[in-house]
Amino acid sequence: DRFEHLPAVADELCVFKGMQVDSVDHPTACYQMNTGNRFGGDPALGSWTSYGLGTENQNLPAFVVMSDGSMKSGPPGYGAGFLPAVYQGTVFRGGESPILYLRNPELPQKIADALGGFYGAVLNKYYVDELYAVLFVKPLVDGSARILWQAMDQGVIDRTINDGADGARHLSDNVRHMQSGNLRSYAGWVAAGAAVVIAYMVWTGLR
Repeated sequence: DRFEHLPAVADELCVFKGMQVDSVDHPTACYQMNTGNRFGGDPALGSWTSYGLGTENQNLPAFVVMSDGSMKSGPPGYGAGFLPAVYQGTVFRGGESPILYLRNPELPQKIADALGGFYGAVLNKYYVDELYAVLFVKPLVDGSARILWQAMDQGVIDRTINDGADGARHLSDNVRHMQSGNLRSYAGWVAAGAAVVIAYMVWTGLR
């Protein structure tokens, strides 16, 4: 029923049944059928045709792809490969907008009208982000820098560590002095006292 007008042009059609591909997988088979390469990436037959023969019009695409929405190969099956992008296939879909981006569908505008101001805010999200940064992000960053870095890090942590290091250095200096000159001085006094005690004991023993 979908091809009711086909018999009227049957004599003008060429049905080719000799196609054979090397892959049993549908996408790669479509790649090889349309581009000659089962891995894709090469220009499709329509791209080569429009590249070699050109087109008689300047306003319509020379290579179109009529899709039912379930093409196994996807864009690589009708792409221009290494040729300029102008030679790739233009997809025709069913419905009121057969060519994408040719005109704005009505649904997005209806949604925009229904959302009102919220849609405007989303549309101008850049300015909203800038305002949010000025009102919240920048004060928070500056405040955290002053409180956490200057007050806590420099004022508390660094001062505590520096004071502890200074105290440890002074203590080590005092201990080092005791181990060197002061200790030798104390040892001398002890030896002198021991000599006096021994002399006193010897003198008392001789009496």
